[in-house]
Amino acid sequence: MLGVHCYPPCLNRSNLKSGLPPHVDHSIITVLLQSAPGLQIIDVDSWKNVPELKGSLQVLVGDHLEVISNGLFISFQFCVLLQQFNTCSYSTNQHRTIPSSCDVRLSIANLHSFGMDEIVLPCAKLEDENNPTIYKGSSLRDFLNFLSRGDTRTFMETIKS
Repeated sequence: MLGVHCYPPCLNRSNLKSGLPPHVDHSIITVLLQSAPGLQIIDVDSWKNVPELKGSLQVLVGDHLEVISNGLFISFQFCVLLQQFNTCSYSTNQHRTIPSSCDVRLSIANLHSFGMDEIVLPCAKLEDENNPTIYKGSSLRDFLNFLSRGDTRTFMETIKS
């Protein structure tokens, strides 16, 4: 799946607001190309800038890779920040972007995943008595059904063993 997002310049940074709600990509990986810096990741309670490497692709871990790796790789929750958050509590491993004050920001995300009904399970070779199975199997259809229910938990919380 390919997602293209165009964000207008943010001329008044004191009046910033979230452009997308926090979410995790339900994919194996997302390959991201951005026209301007602004990607941030949360470390406990503070946002940190991801260094800009002009022309580079950024690879984000999605839920499917977290499941396949049995928690070895952790997916990241993120949002696009267009206005400042007032009161939001977040778990760790989130990321967000902050728009430029003078440039249009273009983001192209290529999400790589499995088919709609293919069940994603943890890799058996990564499970043993010291590393028990963390997740139950699920599909993209399961994820979409979860979204339509309006559950307040994250999808990953619903598939923990």
